[in-house]
Amino acid sequence: MSPPIRFLLQHEPPPVGPLGIVAVVDVSAGQCTVVVNAAGADPLNNPAALGNPAKWTMAFNSTLYQGIAIVNSSFDRFIVQFSSVGISLGGNTISYTNAPSDIETVSGRKLPAVSNQGF
Repeated sequence: MSPPIRFLLQHEPPPVGPLGIVAVVDVSAGQCTVVVNAAGADPLNNPAALGNPAKWTMAFNSTLYQGIAIVNSSFDRFIVQFSSVGISLGGNTISYTNAPSDIETVSGRKLPAVSNQGF
């Protein structure tokens, strides 16, 4: 009889440094998906429960939006839902006021403020 085969599971190490926005996708006139540099070994820590949607603003197609809800999506992304609050004369951007930051990974990596990041 041959000896048992053992498999070692390799886990990717969690990223180091601050949490950051990698992309803003699935943008519409009422929501967008924010993708951050979280990893499966260090996922987002329930942004829907911990995050304050009012800290998010988005300018899209000449309209300014204010965040009204956050929905969990996956280990590295969440959906921000918005309500129209006015006219925007600039390009398509997203901003996050993190005073204090409430978007973080389970290891405590926090999202810094984001000001008019284009998408």
